[in-house]
Amino acid sequence: MAKSDLTVQPESQDGERTSTRLRIVYVVWFETRWPLMESVCRGADRTRFDLSFVLLNRATPPLAPVLDSLGIPWTHVPFRRRSDIPRAMRVIWRHCRDVRPDIIHTHFMNACLSGLTVAALRGVPVRIHTRHHAGPVPWKYRRPWQELYDFYNNALSTTIIAPSGAVRTALTVRNRARARSSPALCDRRRAPGHRRPGAL
Repeated sequence: MAKSDLTVQPESQDGERTSTRLRIVYVVWFETRWPLMESVCRGADRTRFDLSFVLLNRATPPLAPVLDSLGIPWTHVPFRRRSDIPRAMRVIWRHCRDVRPDIIHTHFMNACLSGLTVAALRGVPVRIHTRHHAGPVPWKYRRPWQELYDFYNNALSTTIIAPSGAVRTALTVRNRARARSSPALCDRRRAPGHRRPGAL
């Protein structure tokens, strides 16, 4: 891959893994500023969690200045359309090879499709995705492949975070995901890497 295809910020130079901190990789596809994720980064207990990000964005990620100010390493994958998923997967694969994460947490569809696939192939033990959508409603307006994407992401996840009752209903009723099973459903207060409840 040409160097111009991605932008990589320097990773921590720890050498062999001696830290007891959990290594969490966030994979995010979001084109505007996201204050909630900014608060997650600022509120993370850095003595317990080692965070890094893979950001799928058309141009410079809006989250980048916050990550730089906090010293959190990040990788940018130029991403314009779903056909860029293979390129994103290659970058995520290399990032996971270098970081050796304990947890991968994905946000929004393209991040889920690419990040969860790589995490499963690499055997990352904890694979989380936050399900941000509960529709479209009525369901007749939903394209068939969108339903398949949901089932695929659910199958690859060890944990699914439902930020609302509507999402939980869509998961348990529409997608037939069972609570407290595999994949498990949990509420946002149990998201890793944050001190305060309700962070994700």
